[in-house]
Amino acid sequence: MNKSQAIMYSQIMKLLIALEEPISINAIAALLDVSTNDVNQFCVTIQSLLIGFTHNDNTSPIDLAGKKLHKRHLSNGLSPPLNLKYFGGLQEHDAFLLGHMMRHIEDHLKVAEVPFLGYTEGDWDIFYAPDIPRILKGAVSESLWYSCHYLVAHALKIKEEHLKKKYTSIIRKLVFSLARPLLEFTASTGVVLDLDALEKWSPKIFSLPASPTSKDLKTARGLGQSLTAMIACLDHYMCRETPEINCLSRVCSRLYRRICKGTLHPEIMMEAAVAIRHEDECSCADYNFGCGTEGVGIAAKIVKADPTPANKGVLARCLRVTAQDLYRKRGVRMAEGAVSLYRRLASEDQSYTLDLIRSLLTWVHVLSRKRLDVGPMLNEALDLCRALVSDSQGSSPIPTRELAFALLKAGDLSRRIEIDPPCDYYHESSEVVRNLNATWPSPKHAGWHLHVLKETATEMEANSEASYVRGIITSGEALPVYLESLNLVRELARTDPAVYRALALSNMVNYGSLLIKHQRFDEALPPLEECVTILSCQRDAGRLDLETESLLSDSLRLLSECFTAQGKWAEALSTALESKNAAERVLKHDDDLMYQRDLGKAYKQYALCLAASDQLETALIYSARAVAVYTSVILDEGSEWHPPPPSEKSDEDLLEELQLFHRLCVRRNNRKSRALLTTAPTTA
Repeated sequence: MNKSQAIMYSQIMKLLIALEEPISINAIAALLDVSTNDVNQFCVTIQSLLIGFTHNDNTSPIDLAGKKLHKRHLSNGLSPPLNLKYFGGLQEHDAFLLGHMMRHIEDHLKVAEVPFLGYTEGDWDIFYAPDIPRILKGAVSESLWYSCHYLVAHALKIKEEHLKKKYTSIIRKLVFSLARPLLEFTASTGVVLDLDALEKWSPKIFSLPASPTSKDLKTARGLGQSLTAMIACLDHYMCRETPEINCLSRVCSRLYRRICKGTLHPEIMMEAAVAIRHEDECSCADYNFGCGTEGVGIAAKIVKADPTPANKGVLARCLRVTAQDLYRKRGVRMAEGAVSLYRRLASEDQSYTLDLIRSLLTWVHVLSRKRLDVGPMLNEALDLCRALVSDSQGSSPIPTRELAFALLKAGDLSRRIEIDPPCDYYHESSEVVRNLNATWPSPKHAGWHLHVLKETATEMEANSEASYVRGIITSGEALPVYLESLNLVRELARTDPAVYRALALSNMVNYGSLLIKHQRFDEALPPLEECVTILSCQRDAGRLDLETESLLSDSLRLLSECFTAQGKWAEALSTALESKNAAERVLKHDDDLMYQRDLGKAYKQYALCLAASDQLETALIYSARAVAVYTSVILDEGSEWHPPPPSEKSDEDLLEELQLFHRLCVRRNNRKSRALLTTAPTTA
């Protein structure tokens, strides 16, 4: 081996040690800018240390064995075993890989190589925010995907000051120069880049000099505009979960505050007001009310200096968002002020009608907390929405989306203050959004459809619970809605597994549970079996976290209940045993009350199957364990008690049922023992 080969092999080893997830030989070669043949030859020499390696297979992911064991030893303050000493200094390896990842991003994150980039560019209003294209992991370069998505993870592992100082400036340069494509790429192919975590790792990442030059301000403003655009796209009609938006909003508002210290340019101040409004919109804490009033103050100054309709519109939006803080008396005045401003603007320019509708809904929301009459404002908002839908004549999805949104809000309000039956609004909203998704199919509309179906089914179930209390036996009116929701989330999981797979599995279990509740066991089997199959494969591959393991335990227990109802006792017993084992594994890592209840239910089902299979002695053991678990849950003084739904059994009722079952097992076992004694042959 010559010197150049030794250096290259050392680099490959460092990369393999630092990897966060297995990647292919092709990706390794691309990151290090070496030939796949060289990587393959080196992997042959260390084949005994690798997982997933096959000679001349350059596309299958490979990884080093023993990584988890090595990390466990380090986290427990122990020295790694002798056979894992080759891992060496992990921070240096992470820094090495991080450097290559950043160079790879600079060279390859371009529209020429990634055609879908650039979708957040241009001028557009929040109501017309562009869709985020959903790109599967396999449809982009593996090395580029890894580099963009694990950039922050590798940076956070660097804690030594000399390395941190060096890489802070390099990462800063990369993020400021490629912020928009980085955000667009990560949002489209998975979870958006966590710049908030990066800033916590090194506050200097997004800092500005004490006396910033015009170039500094221009660069920082470019980053701020990229962040604002991505936040609007993520936030647009619940396209994605809020944690991503919260993280970007915090970074964006902090950045604009720094920029405003160096300039009072009206356009930049208006952008700052919008950024701060976004941060207020993303959460409900007192701090965010402060952000909202800060945004209102900035916008008000600009309107005073230049009272154009556009500036007034931003002020009205800041007022509307800040008014949503329900714990402040000023909220009503702010909401009323926003409506008043938008009435005037909409009378001159119809494009402000959408903002007027949203402001009316916010005003309704604030007034409803004070138990004031909100019917006229709510009806006005719905009438405006229906008029917009009629005028558009199907030329744009925006009015239809607003109508669905307004109907959903009306349903939420009706739950609290009983304006009209909530189900009427939810059903109409479901119909509107179903047509919307059929006419303009997109992941965004499908996600919105899914949310509306969830709210509709929840309200129908609540009505079903109330009927149950009144002694009316319902036949599962909500089941078709749950089935539609399940089919929809299955489709979403096929196109975007990273975001929707876990939700699809959870929906399968919930739908199966509801079918069992209505004693439709044959229909419950397929979704539960599908869920168990998928989760079992994930478990065998070592990719289950606690929540998913708990979901596996629940699905196995419900599947066992189906087999029990069908009289398939052998299948019921083996499935109940698997459920019990999964619940025990979860409780070893987390003794949360929810997981304790799951274990109690698993013990009960296993004991029932054992008793039915005439294994009474073992059934006694597990029925006693189930009683002990639920006794512990009830006696836990630190637990927060929440009353169950009317048709669900409380912990006390379940404990009483378990105690009765345990006594029955004891009696049956005693009778069996006496029968054996009386039939036993006597000795002379």
